[in-house]
Amino acid sequence: TTSMTSDSDSDYSDAEEIRQVEIGNHADREKQVNDDGINVRGKDVNWVEVYRYATAKEFHDSEIGIKIVEEFTVRKDREFNYADVKIHHCKYSRRVGFKPCPWMFKVSFLTYNSEVVVETNDGLEHHVHDVDEEYENNPGAVFKWTDEMTSIIEESEKSHNKPNFTLRLLNEANVFISRKPTKIQLYNKCAAIRKKLNPSKNIVNTHQMRQKISEFLETPESEVEGFVPYWEIDDEDDDLSPRFCIIFATKKSQAKLSSIDFLQTDATYRLNWQGYPVFVLGTSSPTGKFYALAAAVASNEDADAWSSIYRYVRNLDNSPKVHLADGATAITKAIDNVFGLDKCERNMCWPHVYRFFS
Repeated sequence: TTSMTSDSDSDYSDAEEIRQVEIGNHADREKQVNDDGINVRGKDVNWVEVYRYATAKEFHDSEIGIKIVEEFTVRKDREFNYADVKIHHCKYSRRVGFKPCPWMFKVSFLTYNSEVVVETNDGLEHHVHDVDEEYENNPGAVFKWTDEMTSIIEESEKSHNKPNFTLRLLNEANVFISRKPTKIQLYNKCAAIRKKLNPSKNIVNTHQMRQKISEFLETPESEVEGFVPYWEIDDEDDDLSPRFCIIFATKKSQAKLSSIDFLQTDATYRLNWQGYPVFVLGTSSPTGKFYALAAAVASNEDADAWSSIYRYVRNLDNSPKVHLADGATAITKAIDNVFGLDKCERNMCWPHVYRFFS
């Protein structure tokens, strides 16, 4: 028992020594300057330990842990040998219309034991939320949204109103003090509110994907509300990457898609950061207006993926007589597999033909 205690104490002391060395090394790096003699790391922060908790749960349940979550935001998240370190800045450090609040917390989740060390810069114990008096006189400053404005926009977004209608509600409420937001600022605010009201959830496996799809399988009463009318997931072979194809539509667009003779399709990779292709199905009017009737997300853009999409169209009791798309051989193969090239004329869009001959 004595030996075990001694080894444990030795490990802790060695780890603490490593921690101090790493802190010293980072402090040295902060003092480095570039070739022009400019300090590239900024002024050193004087961290002062104010709390120490035995476990992470004790820290998260503590008054200061809750305060940090509610009033601060993580600006830096780094992993060192001695600890996982998070630097929290006050939310007013970048709040429009206020001078930057200097209060920060450094939370270190130690790796050599279960303790959590909480430090503040210069031992500060309170916020400094001073109003920036020069803000109103600076026409180029970022627009300041008040709580009342945000509340109005939230209610408007819940009703799925357009930004112009939301602006009308803001004007009627007489919430603007000295100036109004630009159209871009209003659009960005509305987009941020929509993201807050409809938070996205990461899907990391096909089980979670099936669960999410199941939430949108029921056909809604509204003709313009989206749902998932068709989907396929193939994950039976553990040696192969899972394949999936998910189609989104509305009752109105699906009714139109079931009756058209002229089908247009295309795929792009620019609509989501995961890199999966997004497919668009639609048709055009005699006057040249395009109408999108369905969209799909798939794991691949090949003949099998296109075949899944065309099977959805065929399941609507529709076999288009003309199909317009680019010259991808995967599309041609899928049309032949599902509709038959003898029954569905395969045309290529003119811009691709023009670029080919140019």
